[in-house]
Amino acid sequence: MLHRLHLLKIVSTLLVLASTASLTHAAPTTFTVPLRANYEFNILGNTVLNPGPETGYIPFAALGEFTFELDPSINDPSKPTTVPFLNVTGKLAGTAPAQFLPHYITPDVKFVGGELTDIVRDASGNVVSGQVKNLQMQWEMVGEAPGPLAGLHLVGGGSDFDASSSLPFDGPIHGLPFALGDVIQGPDVGHGTSENFHVYLGDPATGPLVVNGRQRTLTVVVPEPTGFGLTGLVWVACAFGSLMRRRSRD
Repeated sequence: MLHRLHLLKIVSTLLVLASTASLTHAAPTTFTVPLRANYEFNILGNTVLNPGPETGYIPFAALGEFTFELDPSINDPSKPTTVPFLNVTGKLAGTAPAQFLPHYITPDVKFVGGELTDIVRDASGNVVSGQVKNLQMQWEMVGEAPGPLAGLHLVGGGSDFDASSSLPFDGPIHGLPFALGDVIQGPDVGHGTSENFHVYLGDPATGPLVVNGRQRTLTVVVPEPTGFGLTGLVWVACAFGSLMRRRSRD
């Protein structure tokens, strides 16, 4: 009887260790991270938004959370170095400039595509770095009362909703979920001065062009205290683990 109990304890311990190892090695296919968006708008003149002359480029910012979904092949035993994104959703509340608040921006208009490539894993199989490449979504800015944009829907894109009119983002990441301080950005950041995306009032196929945009970035930040909760605690724990892994490699 004692021998059987001892054997059961060993089997239970092995099952727990196997379960823990499985959880450690599996990368999350869906994860939510707090983000800050920064971008610049030149609001064109003689429009519904701005009856006067064009404003020149004004810094805008927004804060919130995005949920990223990766293809399940991220956890394939073959440990692929490139996997596609399946979706990006979320909402960022505008924080600047004050004269255009309140509003929010969202990529939920349409997900176009993108991939995580150059994936590097540690000895346990955890993703420790990679490169977001050509992550494309079509965006909308929605004005809220009592601000000057109340009731307006501003949609980014070109003359039609295809991949060429969406907004691509690229940049290195340092773990899954993305690590604190990771930045993905548009192609013009740091070396471009002209517009590289447009914003239309309503449907880009029929609505008037009202904004030229440039210099867009998405940065992983610490969650806001008011929305912290359990999700925030889990994210901070993941971010801390990612930071420790990065330090151990340095």
